[in-house]
Order: sequence, then structure tokens, then C-alpha cells
Amino acid sequence: MPPGTDLHDALHSADVSRAVATGLRCRPVAETVADTWAWLRGIGGTAPQRPDRTVEGLDPEVEAKVLGIAGGV
Repeated sequence: MPPGTDLHDALHSADVSRAVATGLRCRPVAETVADTWAWLRGIGGTAPQRPDRTVEGLDPEVEAKVLGIAGGV
């Protein structure tokens, strides 16, 4: 959420004291990223997608062609 928007302000000004009091632990971003990466590797590298959501991004074949033309890997 961009700063200065209602959603940003609501998200970052929420009172989380009850959650903290009952054990919420805020983890460092690096720890969260490392655990998420390990989870992704453990399930084959692709996160499960909800079947009712549209797939975002380029078709993998189109992406490979574009990257090949652009000198990508």
C-alpha cells in the first residue's frame, strides 16, 4: 500500500497489542525469505496456485523466446 493512502494508514496503524500479548512474533524479513525459499525448493520450486484465479504473466514458451531474443538466460 502506498504511503498516504487510507489502506496504508489502516494497515500500519492497527493495534496489534492483543496479538503480541498472546504470542505473535514478528520475524526478520531475511528469516521469512529464507524459510519461504526453502519451502519452495522443498515442493519443487513452484508455489501452488488457486484454481479459481487467473494465471498472471507470460506463457512460459513466450517468455523463453523473449528472453532468448533479449540475450536472457
